[in-house]
Amino acid sequence: MKPLHRKLATLLSGTADGQPVMVEGGFLWMPRPEIAPAAYRHRVYDGLNADGLRQVEGRYGARANKYALEWLSAANGARLFDGALILKGLVASEKRDPTSPLGQPISLDFGNLLGNPTFASADHFIAGTFIFEDDLLPIILDSNGEVAVFEDGAELERWDSIWDFIADSGKWIVTHQSPKSRR
Repeated sequence: MKPLHRKLATLLSGTADGQPVMVEGGFLWMPRPEIAPAAYRHRVYDGLNADGLRQVEGRYGARANKYALEWLSAANGARLFDGALILKGLVASEKRDPTSPLGQPISLDFGNLLGNPTFASADHFIAGTFIFEDDLLPIILDSNGEVAVFEDGAELERWDSIWDFIADSGKWIVTHQSPKSRR
């Protein structure tokens, strides 16, 4: 098991049954056959290699700070808790494989190049979205490595790292919210 997989397995251990299923390009965890045959509660994409990280730097410029690149080298995106927590990734190809159980990450373009929140500064990397009471809240990874979630331009909460954010958000989702599948 890769170091990222071990770290996420520890963070998600109270939220998923069984063991992760390793597939080409990442891992799936906790099958959800009641939703669809290939549905899983958690989908995590393998990290980017050096070439992929250079593509991110070239495409997103200063927004792609060292903490964003560290995260993307560990995981090129994730859909956690049935999509209630989405961490975006670099989409290397527009080609879709309908037989792939993993699929592709949600593109980093959304929020960083397209539909940029008006309150986001040049050093705000839109790392993903968090669903709260049917609202999609942007997850911002700043140049200090801190993660903040915003609603209507106001900061709701801040964490010291993306790992702290994932751990706290997962605990909150499991105890307070019934995540909805986002397809």
